[in-house]
Amino acid sequence: MKKTLLVNALLFLFLGTFAQVNNPYKDKTISLVKSKIVQEFNRFEFLESVASGKDGSIYTTNLMQGLVYRIKDGNVKTLVDFDGMLAGLTFLDDNNLLVTGTSDKKEAVILQLNLKRGESKIVATVPEGILLNGIAKLNKNNFLIADSFKGVIWKLNIKDASTSIWLQNDLLASPSIEKQSPGVNGIKVKGNSVYISNTGKMLMVKIPLLKGDKAGDPEILHENVFIDDFEMDAQNNIYAATHIYDKIIKITPQGKVSIIAEAEQGVTGCTCLTWKYGSKSTLLVSGNGGMLKANKDEVVTAKIVELNLKEDKN
Repeated sequence: MKKTLLVNALLFLFLGTFAQVNNPYKDKTISLVKSKIVQEFNRFEFLESVASGKDGSIYTTNLMQGLVYRIKDGNVKTLVDFDGMLAGLTFLDDNNLLVTGTSDKKEAVILQLNLKRGESKIVATVPEGILLNGIAKLNKNNFLIADSFKGVIWKLNIKDASTSIWLQNDLLASPSIEKQSPGVNGIKVKGNSVYISNTGKMLMVKIPLLKGDKAGDPEILHENVFIDDFEMDAQNNIYAATHIYDKIIKITPQGKVSIIAEAEQGVTGCTCLTWKYGSKSTLLVSGNGGMLKANKDEVVTAKIVELNLKEDKN
């Protein structure tokens, strides 16, 4: 009965009240960028995160089946098959990935995947964690992890495997755990700030970094934006996956929102973005094909899509 108990719960992760929310992007400017499908998967594969390696490999998690795939030269290889769910990905170093997850025993865990050996192990547990999600490197030995249901950001010290709450604040909280609405979801560290998306509250939030990399008081950066995960460029433009709205959006520092990719380009059920290794103009997007659609006949194949921003003038 591997993973089966988790599937029904996660099918409603982004549903509840959000299925009824008016589309916040229906009147936004559409300025589509060039795109191409890098890899196509089966229908009903919940690709949740994506990471790009220096050797050209792309890594992605299959949330509900607890898998990590490596994509290279058109070939897909399963590197991890975990008894539970796997969500967020980030590099520990060139040869190792950290992966957030939840075991079949409902234990919040962080795995380390050695890419050379293709071996993985649990390196830390978070006894009070609920749903570990996005993960970002804070400094040499510390990582920040979004807990979407507990509504906190955990700090992981990779040297001693300790975890502690880095920040707990209403701007991170879920609007309704009972309806399984995620709070803090995507997370990025840029300059002297940490940026997070709160999916359920439809917010982008900025958290200043204080001395010793402690959290300052969070502030709302943008409102009325339904965002799963996101990336940022040098000009502080935000590129975001809207999941159930099947769009990639761009938010300028001034708050202008435009649509740069839609379902026709392969981003249905888009969940995560990352910069292609060595590039600041090419984004990689993971998507689940719309697994959370009420009409399952509308679900398409899961995909990894590449977006080229070079001609984006917005």
